[in-house]
Amino acid sequence: MIAAGGYAIARETSLFAIERVDVRGGSSAVDAQVARTLAPLVGRSLVGLSGADVLRRTEALSTVVSATYDRAFPSTLRVTIVPELPVAVLRTGATAWIVSRRGRVMRPVALNKARTLPRIWIATKSVRLGELLPRRLGGSLTGALSAAGPVRARVAAASLTNGVLVFHLRSGLELVLGAPTDVALKVAVAARILPQVPSGTQSVDVSVPSRAVTSPYSFSS
Repeated sequence: MIAAGGYAIARETSLFAIERVDVRGGSSAVDAQVARTLAPLVGRSLVGLSGADVLRRTEALSTVVSATYDRAFPSTLRVTIVPELPVAVLRTGATAWIVSRRGRVMRPVALNKARTLPRIWIATKSVRLGELLPRRLGGSLTGALSAAGPVRARVAAASLTNGVLVFHLRSGLELVLGAPTDVALKVAVAARILPQVPSGTQSVDVSVPSRAVTSPYSFSS
C-alpha cells in the first residue's frame, strides 16, 4: 500500500515533470523534428508517461523508422531513433519527393534540389507523405538503389521498364542489371568492370553477372 501510494504521488508531483526531451540517432534536423513532435509532453510526469504515446508520436514521422525511449530521472525524456535514410528523389508529374531506402515518402523537395540523389519517375500522381511505395510504383527501384553500394553515388537516375532495371550513370553510361534481383552481386561485378570499359562504351550489361557485356550502343536506344 505504501509503494502504491508513493507511485500515485510521484505521478502527480512536479518533482518528476519532464523538462527536457533528449533525442539521439538521427541528423540534427531529424532529431530536432522529433523533439518538436514530443514537445507537448513537456510538463507531464515521467512516472505516468505513456511509452506507447511516445512511440506513436515519434514513429508517425515520415523521417523515422523506429524509436525507443528511456526515463532519465528526474526530468529528462530520452528518445533514440532509427532514421529513414534518403536514397532517391521520386518524380511524379510536376512534384518531387525525397524517398528512403525502404521506399518511404519522406518529404517534398523542389525539383532542382537534392541533386546528389538519383532520380526515379513513376506515373501515379497520388503520392502521400509517409507512405511506403509499392514495388510496382517505385518500391523496386528504391530497393535496388539501396543495394547499389558505392555505385549509388554515380547514379543519376534509375528506371525499370518491362522488368529490366537500368542505372543511368552521371557519366552517361547505362548500367543494365536485368531483373531487379541480386542487385548487390551485379553491382559488385559492375564496380570491377567500370574502370576498365573501353572508350566509346555506352552500356554495360551485368544481367548475368558471370557474363558481363559491354556495348557501344545505348540500351535505351
